[in-house]
Amino acid sequence: MPSPTLSHDTSPDDSPMRGPAAVATAFWMGTCEAGRGDLTTESGALDSAPYGPRSQSKANAATCPEELLGAAIAGGYTTSLCNLLDNAGMVAESIETSASLMSDDLAHERHAIHLSVRARVPGLDPGRFESLAQQAIRTAPLIKRLNIEITLKASLEKNLEFAESDQEFSGGPLAAL
Repeated sequence: MPSPTLSHDTSPDDSPMRGPAAVATAFWMGTCEAGRGDLTTESGALDSAPYGPRSQSKANAATCPEELLGAAIAGGYTTSLCNLLDNAGMVAESIETSASLMSDDLAHERHAIHLSVRARVPGLDPGRFESLAQQAIRTAPLIKRLNIEITLKASLEKNLEFAESDQEFSGGPLAAL
C-alpha cells in the first residue's frame, strides 16, 4: 500500500501566483553541526555560496539564513526608500541600510528587526526624510509580509543645500503590515 502524500509539489509554472518568481536552491550534506551546504540563485548572484547554521558560519567563512534574511530586508527597504524618493522628485547620492535581526531568548520565539539607514539626499529636509523613511517600512514588499516588530534609526547626512548638522531620527516599534 502506497504511503499517503503529505505535500503537493507545485512548480512555479503550476502556481496560481502570477508575477516574476525568485528562485534559490539550497544544497546540504551531513549533520547540521558538522555538515556543509551551499546556496545558488537563479540570477547567479549566489553561485554555490557556502552557508550553514549561525553557530558555524563565522568559523567557516559562510553565510547563514539569518544573515541572508537581513540582507534581503535591508535591500528591499533601501529599494522602497529609493522608489519613494524618486516619486518625490529627489535623487539620493547614497543610501546605506543595515538590518539587525534580534531574538528575545534562546528559543527564538519572538523576533524583531532593527533597521539603520543613512542617506545623503541633496535638497531634502529632515522632516520629509523621516516621513519617507517610515513610509518605506510600510511599502517594502518583503517587510509587509513579515509579522515582526520593526524599529528604525534614520540619519540624513548634511549636504550643500541643507547645511545643518546630520539629523538622526529614532522610530519606535512598528508593526509591519
